[in-house]
Amino acid sequence: MHGPRSPERALCCMPYRYAKNRATYVLEALRRPWAARHSPQWWRPPESAASACEHPSLSGLWFLRDVVCPEAVADIRSLVAHSLPKVQSSGGPHTALYAAEREVTALRERLEAMDVIDVHLAEQLAAARAGRDAFRAEAEAAGPPVPPVRTATHWDWYEFEPGRLLAPVLVYEASASTAAQRGLEEFEVFDCSHPREWLSLRKLLNSETEEVARGARALRRVIDSIVEKLPGALSPRVGCDFLQLQVLERGASVTPHIDAPSPPADVVATLTLSGNSSIIVGGVAVELLVGDVYAIAGAARWDVPHEVRPSFSDRLTLTIRYSDLPAMSDAEDRLGTGASGRA
Repeated sequence: MHGPRSPERALCCMPYRYAKNRATYVLEALRRPWAARHSPQWWRPPESAASACEHPSLSGLWFLRDVVCPEAVADIRSLVAHSLPKVQSSGGPHTALYAAEREVTALRERLEAMDVIDVHLAEQLAAARAGRDAFRAEAEAAGPPVPPVRTATHWDWYEFEPGRLLAPVLVYEASASTAAQRGLEEFEVFDCSHPREWLSLRKLLNSETEEVARGARALRRVIDSIVEKLPGALSPRVGCDFLQLQVLERGASVTPHIDAPSPPADVVATLTLSGNSSIIVGGVAVELLVGDVYAIAGAARWDVPHEVRPSFSDRLTLTIRYSDLPAMSDAEDRLGTGASGRA
């Protein structure tokens, strides 16, 4: 069964931002060692939103259709527009330098772990170092970037990779020692900022701005709603320390990866808030519409990579990492606000 049309077929008619991001990720893929890839198998879950649906052969891949109502989606997007106003990526030399430094580190570590030197990998490392040095010179010439806003109620998006912007929302207040134990400190996708500098769901809930408080309430209901709809993957007393908001610009993608074990996450669920797209988990592709949720647990979480394919539109998502470990909270702060049905 064929899925949605590949974005590459219409590259020539897309705007500049799509072409720039798409070219960036195509070139990045070409620099990596070639690996045989098969066309993904498209999965068409039932249209019914009555319950979660698990893939028939890939254990732990779950899909929830239209789990969040349009009103709740609008409320969350209003919150994002107010608390994270800067959406478009900079595409500047500092972002490119940081990505290049990560690539050099990853290639060097792979090479050092080998018993026999891989000539092709060594050549890739040399090319990556040359690219990093060029970006470093550009960054030094451009001068230091403007310090980003990092408060409990306002946050400047962090451009982790070109065209990929992220922001954290702390669900529970965390002491420095607890945050370190849970692996939240030095989390590179959030600019290695300390959790006390993250957006705080508690502060957003108590905001005097009604659209912010309303969006925060919708976020809290989403957390509980997914727990209720995934009884086969989540325990009723599961914990959630933080939320991850992400903007993936048109043409950009998230390359295949398996999420690290820290911060802890037994189940990773992602809600689409704007922009349709498709994901691939272990060779299984699923198209996601606004309001849809996909979740990975068990084999789908730990044994196979997942990725986000490029789209013609900018994409806003919310990712929730659930863990069976007790959340960083007091007893009265546990999940369980009585939400049911669609958020």
